Amino acid sequence: MAGLVFTSLICWGYCWELPTALPSASLIAVKLANPGWLPRVLLIVPGYFHLTLRMALRFWVRHGFKIMFVIVTISYVSATFAYAARDNPFAVVGVSHTATPREIRKACRKASLQFHPDKHPGKEEEVRPQFERVARACKTLSDPKKRAKFERYGTVETEELADSGPISVTSQLGWFTTSLFYTLVFVAMPISTLYHYAHLVKSSEDRLSTAVSNAESIHKDMIALYEYSHYGSATLDCVELYLRAAKWELEDQRKLMKNGGKEASRAASKMDSLCNKHEDRLALWLASDEPTAKVQPLKAQLEQLGQALSTASGHGAKKSR
Repeated sequence: MAGLVFTSLICWGYCWELPTALPSASLIAVKLANPGWLPRVLLIVPGYFHLTLRMALRFWVRHGFKIMFVIVTISYVSATFAYAARDNPFAVVGVSHTATPREIRKACRKASLQFHPDKHPGKEEEVRPQFERVARACKTLSDPKKRAKFERYGTVETEELADSGPISVTSQLGWFTTSLFYTLVFVAMPISTLYHYAHLVKSSEDRLSTAVSNAESIHKDMIALYEYSHYGSATLDCVELYLRAAKWELEDQRKLMKNGGKEASRAASKMDSLCNKHEDRLALWLASDEPTAKVQPLKAQLEQLGQALSTASGHGAKKSR
């Protein structure tokens, strides 16, 4: 039940954002029709591997985990209903829920004869499971107490199920749903937990040092990416996607610095300036007509802010000691 509630909330959230996301998704789909983006992808993705991993992790934590959770929940519910329907004694015997005891006895005799192994020479092992299923169904429906319990709760007596042998998770849910479930529990959840809460177990000094180190790496990648010319609107530009993702990552590091305590205030101030300058530089890069008079001063300011960020973090670390 909890899984269905969370799945409904996730689906509602995506449906709520659909009107905003649909135009962008349509534009990306149109741009993908022009294969001009492929050579740059082959160059950028391996060349900026650190940023590629950050983008993949960001997508996984924000969307991949939710999508997998929805798939697992829907697969689990459908598999459970299918499994329950398979052992529904009324469906197995072929009678309705309003059938009288006489009708049930008649249907049981007919089904038992139909699936009796002796009636299928050479195929005894193939029909035996169905014959045993018919026998269990008839045993349940012939007992008024067991029938009443199934009609009320939708469950079969434990000893009836025990006759069919042990039931594994894979046999009930299928290998696909089972694989997704174990991946969700042992891979997706730990990664998402570490992504959101790992910084809480670190000291303020370690958090500041990690945030500054990440910001410096992202800053250097953005400086290098600005050297590529913008493709414009004709095709999908991998560099533009990387720059936008890097800007989001830079904003995340700024938030971590602001939550780092007093010793991080100086670094956070420098980080604010760095993010603002990158926003200006990205706007010029997207304009595709970068005037040298505007670009060169921004380049110099970005280099100075990158150095000042490292200096400020070092000063904060010494001060905290």
